[in-house]
Amino acid sequence: MTAGYPRNLAGRRLPLNEIAVRAGVSISTVSRVLNNKAHTISDEVQQRVLSAVSEINPNNAVLKKKLEHVGLFSNRLIDTSIEPFHFGIMAGIQAECQRQSIHFSFTLLKPELETATFIQNKVKQNYIDGLIFMAVDNRVFLENVLQLGLPSVLINSRHLDLPVDTFLPDNMTGTTLAIQYLLAKGHRRILHLTDLRRGTIRTRHLGYRATLEDAGVEYDPSLVVIAADVGATEAYEAMKKFLASTHPDFTAIFCANDMTAIGVMKALREAGLNVPNDVSIVGFDDIAIAEFTDPALTTIRVEREAIGAKALQGLINRAGNTEQLPYTLEVACKLVERDSVVSLPHQEFLE
Repeated sequence: MTAGYPRNLAGRRLPLNEIAVRAGVSISTVSRVLNNKAHTISDEVQQRVLSAVSEINPNNAVLKKKLEHVGLFSNRLIDTSIEPFHFGIMAGIQAECQRQSIHFSFTLLKPELETATFIQNKVKQNYIDGLIFMAVDNRVFLENVLQLGLPSVLINSRHLDLPVDTFLPDNMTGTTLAIQYLLAKGHRRILHLTDLRRGTIRTRHLGYRATLEDAGVEYDPSLVVIAADVGATEAYEAMKKFLASTHPDFTAIFCANDMTAIGVMKALREAGLNVPNDVSIVGFDDIAIAEFTDPALTTIRVEREAIGAKALQGLINRAGNTEQLPYTLEVACKLVERDSVVSLPHQEFLE
């Protein structure tokens, strides 16, 4: 696979790898010089890079950055059955890459691999000239990677004041829609099953609490059940343990995502409780299986493919405009009403 190629005005491609070989530097160093991010590179090295460019492009035409190979990095195993949410986002990235004739690759980030050196080696080995990081919460790692100077964007994670374009669902508004819907159906004792380790999921919890309080419903921390993760198995185990203990009354459950809702449904069935007649449930994400649960799951739809496509488009824009200020794009969510919620005729509590 070829490296990323700037183009001269005549349309001839100028290979970053050839410039790097001629100058005796790394591809990332060439990229930083060409993108005016060489403040930590010596004048001597910068001159070698520019001299190599002049040798390849003797007419000294203006260079335009054209992405050729985008690398997606995530510490989540992206599988349609295990991680349908992130799988949908990746599908959006791949589709947009295909449309733009950009090569795409995915790398699973294990904790020991979260180093700038690992990313730099991957860039060199695969001639990657654009980076996408998805659901990466290690801020120090991201800070170090950004120092490489390659065009980069972040998906489904948020780090305040980190100078990187960020793309994610509007988690706060989506949660507000879910809780307001349950409140409109007469529910006041709304349990929340979640895992508060990730910032994006914590935002959904904050939205749950804020929406209740805005409606004059007191936030009750005893109605927050913490699972070990936001997967179906972990949610099932957490809910099963909660139901087996002495627990407060509740009539509805807002789940951190659809996978947790699936686990919760199983635990409720095993406890002899019916959804929605005994307990109403709302999920988040609207993964494909949500429509086929029994009952079909009411949830908040996240346009996952759109997030992926917009992130790729943002990366292309960033490659062509390195001076633009970093921004955050939150993609709107909407409520999808199905069969897992009923209206309460009057205030009822589950004993």
